[in-house]
Amino acid sequence: MSSTFHPSSPPHSGAYITGLQLHNALWDTRLGVVQETLSPKPCTLPIVWLRAETELPREADSLSSTPLYHCPVYLGTATERDSLRDNDIITHIPLMAKLDPILCTLRRVRIMSTLQTKC
Repeated sequence: MSSTFHPSSPPHSGAYITGLQLHNALWDTRLGVVQETLSPKPCTLPIVWLRAETELPREADSLSSTPLYHCPVYLGTATERDSLRDNDIITHIPLMAKLDPILCTLRRVRIMSTLQTKC
């Protein structure tokens, strides 16, 4: 979604998620893609529309050669980043990337969400 998008009503399906932080990469707000960064600081993502789909997203957009990186999303804070495990992933969000998805994986590009559940 555009970085200037602010929904005035809930979506017909899924949910809008805010407060997501991209780590070890930069979100290019103009192009809407993940790109390389030299900064150790996380980057705030724009509002994300999260919804279930019955088909997996294509590996590349049909109009471009930009690959998709299926970015893992973890619950927690940046201070917990060294203890991330595969079984702690809550979902993956497909993001268009200027970087090779394999490089994103090696650099541990990820999204951190501080959403908390109350029991």
